[in-house]
Amino acid sequence: MPDIHSKFHSVNGKRLVLVVDDEFINREIVKVNLEDKYEVITAGNGMEALELMRTYKETLSLVLLDLMMPVMSGQELLRRIHGDEELERIPVIVLTSDQASEVECLKLGAMDFIP
Repeated sequence: MPDIHSKFHSVNGKRLVLVVDDEFINREIVKVNLEDKYEVITAGNGMEALELMRTYKETLSLVLLDLMMPVMSGQELLRRIHGDEELERIPVIVLTSDQASEVECLKLGAMDFIP
């Protein structure tokens, strides 16, 4: 009998996490801290993140999302995945310095908000 959780694992057996932040150094810090236990992919804006979420929708376990980014903000990404049956099942945790957006992000489907 196949493991029902296996579809959430990447090829190397680790869970796949997407880190979305426009600051390269922030993406790398989070990646380095997670890569021992998780396979980490990164995006520099919400548009890139949306494309990666669609590509890895079957195996993506978590999105760590910044809000203030060019091209597409984190809030806009949350709006686009909110109500999308294929993407809204993927948990999103918002990591940002914009504390005023907490309630809005949670209403848009974020699982948690870490200022």
